[in-house]
Amino acid sequence: MTEEELAEKKKYAGEKKPSMKRRASGHDYTERRFYMITLETEGRLPLFGKLAGNPFAEAGSSDAPHIVLSELGKALRMAVGTRDVARL
Repeated sequence: MTEEELAEKKKYAGEKKPSMKRRASGHDYTERRFYMITLETEGRLPLFGKLAGNPFAEAGSSDAPHIVLSELGKALRMAVGTRDVARL
């Protein structure tokens, strides 16, 4: 993408928000690619689930860290079609 094309697209993007300042300025995020996203809810409410377990427990043990999905988290898992929503 040329600088002119990027400038043309940016004028429709609106005001830059603080979270958008972390984006790479020369990267075109409109291209079709895989991106990691992080969802944060207002007040950091655990709408999708919560972390549980002992962070010092060995992987595979019954007390190992894991995600306990809420009803909304379970619905998301079903809609996406994967058991491991955290690895999307």
